[in-house]
Amino acid sequence: MKSILSQFLIAVLLGGSTFATTPIPPTYGACPSGITYVRPASDGLSPEELIWLDARRPHVINALKSYLTLAGIPDFDVDEYISTISANKSAVPVIGQAYSGGGTRASMNALGFYQSFDSRDNKSMAAKLGGLSQATTYVAGRE
Repeated sequence: MKSILSQFLIAVLLGGSTFATTPIPPTYGACPSGITYVRPASDGLSPEELIWLDARRPHVINALKSYLTLAGIPDFDVDEYISTISANKSAVPVIGQAYSGGGTRASMNALGFYQSFDSRDNKSMAAKLGGLSQATTYVAGRE
């Protein structure tokens, strides 16, 4: 039984290594017509993104209120600020977080930063940083 199993494993390894070293050549074809992959910034946001932003704003406002209250900024009236931005949707700040990428180390670094601003993390809340992740509108990164 051991002999059959060893022969099987050797065959699999040898066969697998043959396929692993075979390059996959590129294929060439005509690009589809009528498709625009990049839109001019002057066109503004897409209708779908505008709908998403409208739905996201109340969550951002609530999270921002919690975050600013936790931060305890002296001489800053959180309720007045929240009332002001709630009355004008273009006044709601758009917060973005961007992370570098390219590998496991970069991903772990990004996760650490995200978690340090996450209201679900007790240490972040104790450091008065928690909640900024919840108030974020966009997160960008690369893996």
